Amino acid sequence: MARRRPRKLSDDIDLEALFLPPEERLATNHGDEAFEALLEDYLGDIPHKSEESEKRKKRRFCGPVQAELDLHGLTRREALGRVENFCRNSRYQGLGLLRIITGKGIHSGTSPVLKDAVESLLVALKKRGIVKAFRWEKRKKAKSGAILVVV
Repeated sequence: MARRRPRKLSDDIDLEALFLPPEERLATNHGDEAFEALLEDYLGDIPHKSEESEKRKKRRFCGPVQAELDLHGLTRREALGRVENFCRNSRYQGLGLLRIITGKGIHSGTSPVLKDAVESLLVALKKRGIVKAFRWEKRKKAKSGAILVVV
């Protein structure tokens, strides 16, 4: 969507006076009203940020998965190294949507090991700008055995 530029104010309106505090403004009030009307008109055409971000989030995770990494049978240390390399290489290759299969952690002792470790690594990679976004494939961590990642 192309951004529309606001209309120009007429030459008879003193722009400096529009930005002065109310007590220092000039006696002419028509400038304030014109400026407020233009501002409202301009801002009315800009989509609300939350609406736009929701649309963008939905688009991110749509489409086919372009690469997949299966971590079954790996130790925590091996898995973290492979996940980081996988994300970096995929970003370098220009891929968009990735799937990292961690497994559900059914065979882990007390709680799933790889799920938490991979999730915290992805948070760190997101902070460094390597990963744009990620979410659990079935929306809930407990039900999911894979993470979708956008690089």
